[in-house]
Amino acid sequence: MYGFYGETKEKINMKNYTKLIIVLLSVFFLVGTGCENVGKAGEKKYKEVINCLSEDDSEGLKNLFSIESQKNKDLDSQIEAGMDFFDGKLVSYSYINVVDGNSVVNGETVEEHYTATSYEVKTSKDKVYMILVCAYSINDDYPDRIGICEIDIHDEDENICKIGEWID
Repeated sequence: MYGFYGETKEKINMKNYTKLIIVLLSVFFLVGTGCENVGKAGEKKYKEVINCLSEDDSEGLKNLFSIESQKNKDLDSQIEAGMDFFDGKLVSYSYINVVDGNSVVNGETVEEHYTATSYEVKTSKDKVYMILVCAYSINDDYPDRIGICEIDIHDEDENICKIGEWID
């Protein structure tokens, strides 16, 4: 089957045109799915963090951190400070925004990291926090960095409690 293209009335093969459209749509779908997977993983990890904070689950929160982050001798005291800083039980949170970045070598993702943030985490003690979670989901060069590296908890008075630190 043949059709016409443009004003030049040049004939094109519709089979080849259809194949091209299918290939392009597949590429867009795969690229979009990759971003969606990071977003879903970031949201899931974020929910685990705020549930640990809400339930005073220090051990559960520590287990979400990367192996390398867990080696930080100050991590336990930082987690305890975070538990004290987060006042009350979780009541609600706003939309979780996940921003990711990656490094690709020869078409393969060798590093992928994300930051997940919610600006209105509300507690039973009428406190409102902005919580930021930074993590690696892929790190071929340093696999012990996979997991959470840093959590920042901001209160309404602009006080910040930092747990862990970004490892670059």
